[in-house]
Order: sequence, then structure tokens, then C-alpha cells
Amino acid sequence: MSISVSKYDLEKIKVGQKAEVAIGGFTYEGEVEKIDKMATKNNSGAAVVNTDIRINNPDENIFLGVEAKVTISTSKSEGALLVPYSAVNSDMEGNFVYAVENGTVVKKPVQTGISSDTDIEITEGLSENDQILAEVNSSIAEGMQVTAVPQQ
Repeated sequence: MSISVSKYDLEKIKVGQKAEVAIGGFTYEGEVEKIDKMATKNNSGAAVVNTDIRINNPDENIFLGVEAKVTISTSKSEGALLVPYSAVNSDMEGNFVYAVENGTVVKKPVQTGISSDTDIEITEGLSENDQILAEVNSSIAEGMQVTAVPQQ
């Protein structure tokens, strides 16, 4: 089977890593067999790298073309500070998030760690109670006055 790996996860994926594949209520063990050397764009325009997963013991319950969920255990971190992928941005100086301090947007450089499908670990640059902008668009700029609204 083939999966698309984001740029955030690419450095953590290696040929030979164990994978768990869930298809139609059945779970199979597998491993990373091949990682392409050329990125492509997904439907959202993000760069992804196709990666092949070999299912070790396929059976008659596997159907071609059916969506599957693949879990590759790359690393583990306990007590991590996580933020949504959409909150982390990059520029020539590295990764950063926009935070809200005293009603003003400030750019905070961060170091990132491991990630999941939706979140990324922040290893340096933020504290647990910092308020950040979870989604950023081109109208957001450092120094803007904003009112923080907690996510539900």
C-alpha cells in the first residue's frame, strides 16, 4: 500500500520501521518498504512524499482501493506541549508561532519535536499557558491588536 508522508514526518520515517495497518475492521502488521526520493503535491498543495508499506500477512479481507489507516511508531514523548500544525509557520530564520501577549500579536521562534497527524510538539519557545493563533492567514501580522478567544 502507498501513503503520503508530510515534510514534518519525513525525517522520522525509515525503511524497515514497523507499521500497523487498519483496513475494514481488520488490523495487519507491516513495515515501511520504500520511500520515494521525489516530493509531489497533495490536493491541498502541500509537499508530500509517497511511501510504500508492505503488509506482512495479507488475507482475503484486504480490498484494493479501500482507504486504510496506517500507524508508524517513530518516537515517543511524554508530557509534550502540542500545538496544531496550522499554528506553526516557517521563514528564513526557522519555525515560529504567532502568540498573543497583552492583546498584541507577537512572533515567537520555536523548536519543534515529534508530531502526529494533526499536532506537532514544541520543545522550545513556548510555555504551557501561552496563547497562540491556531490558524494563520496572510492578514495576520506581528503587532496587530487582537482579542484571544479560547478554542472549545
